[in-house]
Amino acid sequence: MAYNKAREEYKWKQWKEKEEEQLRTLGVDEETIQKLRSSDWKDFKAERCYQEHRVSFPENPDWESTDVDEPDVTDISILLDSISDERLLHILLEAERVTL
Repeated sequence: MAYNKAREEYKWKQWKEKEEEQLRTLGVDEETIQKLRSSDWKDFKAERCYQEHRVSFPENPDWESTDVDEPDVTDISILLDSISDERLLHILLEAERVTL
């Protein structure tokens, strides 16, 4: 299902109006309410941008069902032996054992 910007914005505005109404009945000043609205709007826009650009994956993608023989990493040496990228291996070998 595609992300519907207009519907989500409408729902956000309805929610925000109810919240602001409650804040006013609790005696919160208008300046604070406007700061909250501005902050919430920025958060909403960031979430909306994320939702618009995220890739929709099927519920049961094929790549989940493939059996891959991966070693059980129970020790640092097993982890280091399983790394195929030589540059990454050297970086990890130089790292402190405590960090690993």
